Amino acid sequence: MRIYPAIDIKDGKCVRLFKGQFSDVTVYGDSPAKMAKKWESLGGEYIHVVDLDGALKELNKYYSLLKDYTVDNLQYN
Repeated sequence: MRIYPAIDIKDGKCVRLFKGQFSDVTVYGDSPAKMAKKWESLGGEYIHVVDLDGALKELNKYYSLLKDYTVDNLQYN
């Protein structure tokens, strides 16, 4: 079984929504790149990234942010 760690990004921060509500957000970190490195250090080979601002407004707000950083050994699909 493969487990895909996820990074949800809202306002440039790593977050989790409570029951999918954009008004109820818990922030887990200020840097998606650092969070990706953390998952990599814990053995992550893949990562699932969600641009919540893009999902809400139908924009790819963080595509360039994600494209600009690379994480050693992680594969982007």
